[in-house]
Amino acid sequence: MTQKNTPKAKAVMVRALFANAFRALGRTEKAIVFFLLAIIFISGTILSYNFWVRHTVVAPAKGGVLTEGVIGNPRYINPILAQTNEADLDLVKLVFSSLFAFNSAGELVSDAAESYTLSDDKKTYTIKIKNNIRWHDGKPLTAEDVLFTVKAIQNPAYKSPLRANLSGIEVEKTGDYELRFSLKSPYEPFLQNLTFGILPAHIWQAISAENTPLAQYNTKPVGSGPYEFDSIEKDKSGKIISLRLTANNKYYNRPPFIEKIVFKFFNNEESLADALEKNQVDSTSYLSTKGASQLKRADLRSYAFKTPRYFAVFLNPEESKILADKNIRIALNYLTDKNKLVDEFLKGNGQKVETPIPPALKESSFQTKIYNFDQPYANTILANSGWKADSDSWLIKEIKEKIRDRKTGKTSEVVKEKIPLEFTLTTGDSPEFKKLAEVLQNQWQKGGIKVNLNFLNPAEIQSAIKERDYEALLFGEIINLNPDPYIFWHSSSIKDPGLNLAVYSNKNVDKELEDLRQTFDQDKKNALLAKFQADVVDDAPAIFLFSPYLNYSAANNLKGVEEKIVTLSADRFNDISNWYLETKRVWKK
Repeated sequence: MTQKNTPKAKAVMVRALFANAFRALGRTEKAIVFFLLAIIFISGTILSYNFWVRHTVVAPAKGGVLTEGVIGNPRYINPILAQTNEADLDLVKLVFSSLFAFNSAGELVSDAAESYTLSDDKKTYTIKIKNNIRWHDGKPLTAEDVLFTVKAIQNPAYKSPLRANLSGIEVEKTGDYELRFSLKSPYEPFLQNLTFGILPAHIWQAISAENTPLAQYNTKPVGSGPYEFDSIEKDKSGKIISLRLTANNKYYNRPPFIEKIVFKFFNNEESLADALEKNQVDSTSYLSTKGASQLKRADLRSYAFKTPRYFAVFLNPEESKILADKNIRIALNYLTDKNKLVDEFLKGNGQKVETPIPPALKESSFQTKIYNFDQPYANTILANSGWKADSDSWLIKEIKEKIRDRKTGKTSEVVKEKIPLEFTLTTGDSPEFKKLAEVLQNQWQKGGIKVNLNFLNPAEIQSAIKERDYEALLFGEIINLNPDPYIFWHSSSIKDPGLNLAVYSNKNVDKELEDLRQTFDQDKKNALLAKFQADVVDDAPAIFLFSPYLNYSAANNLKGVEEKIVTLSADRFNDISNWYLETKRVWKK
C-alpha cells in the first residue's frame, strides 16, 4: 500500500479540501456556516441533556460530612451505661446494633435479630441472630455477645440503668446464632426491652465490672452499627470537644450514604446556637422551642418530630385533702386552657393531651371525656360543692355546726371553720418549668383557687418524687412506643420505684393494666387501652397538658430526613441510612 492511500493520508486530503473550500467562501458565507454549526452544536447539546434528564433521576450518593451540635459531653459511649446522658445516647445509637429497634413510624422491627418464635405458653422467646454481622474490628457478632450483654445488664456490679428491664429474665445460648429468653409470666411488650445496644464480648469480658466505667472503649467504642469510631479531639484539660464517626461500609443493612458525622460538644444552648448561626455546625436537636425560633440562618430547615412524652399535673390526694375531692380535680381540668398553653408556651410546637396515652401514639383514645376549657362551668361545679368567694375573691368553704340554745331550745347554725381552696404546685426550678407553673397558677387563680408555687432543684425534685412529698406535681413522663402504662398508673406503683405520681388507685384500672400485659391480640389490647384511658380520665387524678415536639434544625442540603415518632432525642437517627448530602443521576429503572 502506497502512503497516499493510507487512512492518515486520506484524512489530510479531506482537511485540505474543506480548508480550501472554506477559504473560497466570502465573509457572509463564512458567518452563515459558523451560525449553522453553532445551532447544530447547541441543538445536539440540548437534545442530549433532555434525553439524559428524561431517562435519569436524582439519587442519593455516598459522601459528605455532617457536623452535629450537642449540648454536653460523652462519657459512656456504652449501651449498658449510657441511659442518663443524651450525648452518649446519640453516639450509641449510631455505633451499636440491637436485636430489635423502632422505625420512623414507631413500629418495632428486627435489627440484628433475624427472626423469633414464641412458645405456646407465651413465656419463652427463641431468637435467631443474623449471621452476617461483623464488629467494626472485623470479628463476627454471635449469640455469645448478646448473652454477655444481657448478663452484664443484669449484674448489679455494672450498675446499668437497664437492669430493671431484664430483671427476672433467664437467658441461655442455644446455638452460635440463637438464644432463648424465659419469662416468669407472659409479658406482651417484652421485645421492646431488647432494643439495647449489644456489646462485643471479646473486648468487654476481659474487663471487670468495677473497671468498666474506666475503660478506654467507653470513649473509643467498638460496635457493629452503621457508623464506627474514627477519632476524638480533646482540649488541654482533657475534655472532649469533638468526635468523628465514619460510615461502616460493611454494615449488614444498607451502609449509610453520609461518609462522616462529626459531633461537636457545647456547654450550653447559647454557644450551640451561635455555632449554628456561624455555620460551624450543620444540625442539632438540642435547641429549645424558643432557641430554635430565634435562629436567623437562612439555609436551615426545622423538623418537628412527634414524641410519646407528655407533661401533666399529678394531684396527690394523700398530701392534700383539697385534691382528694374529685369535684375539685374536675374543676381544675376545666380551668386549664390547654390550647393557650400550646400556642403561647410551646409556640405551636406540640399538641394538647387529654389522656394518659399521648396523641402521637395510635393507641391514644379520643372516646373519653374531654375537659375543654370552660371557666363558667368550673365555677358552677365548685359552687355546687359548697365553695364560695370570700371578700378577696378566693374560694372558701364554710364548715358549720348546729348549736342549740339552752334557754330557748332553738337550734341555729354557726360557722365553725372556713377552709380555703388552696394547694401548692411543686415543679423543677428550670426557667421552662417556672414559666409553665406561673401560667397554670394564673389560669387556676382566675377561678378563685389559691395556688402556691414550690420550685426545687433536680436533686430536690427527685427526692420529692421518691417520697411523694408534694400536693400537686408538674412533671413529664415518657411512654414506650408500645404503650405499657402499668408502672405509671397501677396501684402497686404508688411507692418508689414505681412512677404512679398521682398516687392513684382504682381496682378496675389495675385489672385492665394487668390484663394488658398478658394480651397478645391487638384488638383486645386496643379495647383494654381505651377502657383504661376512659377510667383514668373520668377519675381526673391528673391534669394532662401537652406533648411537645422534638425540634431538629438542619441545613437544607441534608436530605432524606423523614418525619417520625421519637422517644428520645437519639431516635432522630432511626433512619440515618436514608440521610444524604451528595446526589448523582442514575438511569431510570
